[in-house]
Amino acid sequence: MSTNTNTEQYRPGNICPSTVRYAIVGTHGHKTGVFRNVEQGHRFPPTPLPLQQYIPAGPAHEPDMWSW
Repeated sequence: MSTNTNTEQYRPGNICPSTVRYAIVGTHGHKTGVFRNVEQGHRFPPTPLPLQQYIPAGPAHEPDMWSW
């Protein structure tokens, strides 16, 4: 079981506390493999499924300007 109980979880619509990459987790903390970059002060966007939440997953990923 891959639950993450020691990390702050955020719901869609909450204000983002810091600009980092966030992973979307399921209702029991299971990782979905979906990530979002959210900027500090912005609201978290809706998740693909109801009752999913966001957890911090590391530094924000800067998109490569040369990738097509």
